[in-house]
Amino acid sequence: NAIDILGEKGFQIKPSHIKSGIRNVFNNTGLKGRFQCLGRHPLIICDVAHNSGGIKMLMKQIESQEYNNLLIIWGMVKDKNIEEILSLLPKEATYFLVEPQIPRKLPVEELFKYVKNAKLNASIVGDVNMALNQTKKIAARDDLIFIGGSTFVVAEINEL
Repeated sequence: NAIDILGEKGFQIKPSHIKSGIRNVFNNTGLKGRFQCLGRHPLIICDVAHNSGGIKMLMKQIESQEYNNLLIIWGMVKDKNIEEILSLLPKEATYFLVEPQIPRKLPVEELFKYVKNAKLNASIVGDVNMALNQTKKIAARDDLIFIGGSTFVVAEINEL
């Protein structure tokens, strides 16, 4: 892997360096939406993962968090493998469906049909910021609000 190759080149990379780098990814790179924490109590996290590989890794990260209820604000673009991606999402979560404001968006009504076929508990909200305000009002301190499904959805978060 890359760390081994860097080690062969004389770089001494310790686990603490990796943890610090991940913890400070925004400060170090300026890149937003990489498992970025937007709030605590309830914990609010967003991530731009939008393909099967990224979603699988994202689900592992979410599973590693401590929370009571999982509230997911989710929107997608129409050129993704929608059914495959939805099959990777947790069944026990409550979903609030949104659509990014771009031509490639998957209209929220169409997303709702896919989500129902995947047997996920969802409601249509439409706008990511409206959904965030709504979930903040109903979430308990020990809940997790997650925002994702598309880079474009995350980019529209006012608090980012």
